[in-house]
Amino acid sequence: HSWGWVTAWKAGAHEPCAFRRPGGRHRFELRRQIHFRACARRVARLRLDRTGRALLGAGLDPQAGPVLLAGLALIACALYREYFRAVLMMYQRTVPVLGADAVYVVCLIAGGALATRFPPAAVTALLTAAASALIGAALLRRVLRPEFDPQAAPGRLAGIAKMGAMAAAGGVIYWLFTQGYSFLAAATLNVTDVAALAASRLLLMPINLLSSGVQRQLVPIASNWVHEHGVASTLRKLILFSAGIGALTLVYGIVVWVLRDWIFLDLMRKRFEDRDTLLLMWIAIFLVMVVRDPLNQLLVLRQRFRILMAVSLVCAVISLSISYVGMVQLGTRGALIGILTGELLNLVAVLWLARVESRTDTHGKAADGKAVHGKAPVSAAPR
Repeated sequence: HSWGWVTAWKAGAHEPCAFRRPGGRHRFELRRQIHFRACARRVARLRLDRTGRALLGAGLDPQAGPVLLAGLALIACALYREYFRAVLMMYQRTVPVLGADAVYVVCLIAGGALATRFPPAAVTALLTAAASALIGAALLRRVLRPEFDPQAAPGRLAGIAKMGAMAAAGGVIYWLFTQGYSFLAAATLNVTDVAALAASRLLLMPINLLSSGVQRQLVPIASNWVHEHGVASTLRKLILFSAGIGALTLVYGIVVWVLRDWIFLDLMRKRFEDRDTLLLMWIAIFLVMVVRDPLNQLLVLRQRFRILMAVSLVCAVISLSISYVGMVQLGTRGALIGILTGELLNLVAVLWLARVESRTDTHGKAADGKAVHGKAPVSAAPR
């Protein structure tokens, strides 16, 4: 869960770097971002060194200290790799990313196998994972090397630091909204009930992975739609896209439901109370999530981070409150009732905000007017 927090922060922090103008005109901004990133990397190494000295000075447990330091090193290396992945994905250069990811996975698996042959397995696994991330980052950085300009003036990311901090805070709040139930479940339910929640959710994780991968590809595509056709047209396209991925999720859910006995009894060899109810509720939750996420991208591209953060916070409080009361009264079903309630509220809020955004989009109206008179629409940066 700590890594999930970091992932949420990283994803939110990268959102302001999404396309503001289509095409190669982002070359100058990329150079500034790379320059700023080099400074941030030096600061991260300094922080890590100071943290290590502080932990040693505080007399941390000799066994826990190396694990914690190795974990911090992994986080720093993973963030370094993810930065270059995010930039390349924004430029829709997926082939180099796929190649670097393949090398990263091979190194990661080899490191895991190596860790099993040494006594400090945890430290070895974390350090090899950090080395794998650095290797992947080096490959991605080589692809971006032609874009580097050591003479470029810094300040691009510093100029949007406030917006980036808000986006990162919103990402963390959203992660608490979607994953906070697990902490409540661990504190409220017994081990068997927690395992039932995890096992039933595990069957739907392929949908989560599909949705996450699609979102990364959708950001630059939707950004071009906004610049070329306006918000209203982009919203209509995203609604159709959400309907399509929702249909795929529904088909997958039906397949899992039909095969549930074989999966639980023969494959997992587990029997859980309320198994069918939990599975149906998870299918409904994931269906709402995959429908909402593409629509949410429109508000992200319009940089409505403040309102998105507020909506996520309100939905998180409502969801976790209902989950806690439900777990006390109903057990595992109560946890999912709270999650489903929060997701539905979030979907309604995102739909309403996207609708308001489309009505107030002056660029989209101007583009439509020029198209009617036979003139090509002019791109404009979002407000």
